[in-house]
Amino acid sequence: MELVEEFTCLESIQFQQKFKPFINQVTVSEVLELSGLKHASHKALKVFSSGMKQRLKLTLAIMADCPVLMLDEPCSNLDAKAIDWYHMMLATYAKNKLIIVCSNHLHYEYALCTTQINTEAFK
Repeated sequence: MELVEEFTCLESIQFQQKFKPFINQVTVSEVLELSGLKHASHKALKVFSSGMKQRLKLTLAIMADCPVLMLDEPCSNLDAKAIDWYHMMLATYAKNKLIIVCSNHLHYEYALCTTQINTEAFK
């Protein structure tokens, strides 16, 4: 997912909602709150840290009303607290989705997955 660097955090959430409605009719304000970025709602994304951008991307992906969630190294740039937040978001808001996680063997990225496929086994 690419983010428009000139948008604020709030504008990014509003923009995303136009393309993919949020699950359970969650509002823009609720998505902002869930992201943990409310304090930066009016800041341009270009001044966000890489961890803040990753948090926003994960929030938008998890909250999108679609049956499949594909994540590529979802914990990149996240600290321990944000990794706990990621697990909570998946457990709470993605439990009815097919979740596909690509990871470089970082177990905490795919800890909630029930099936694992190691691509090296197919060489």
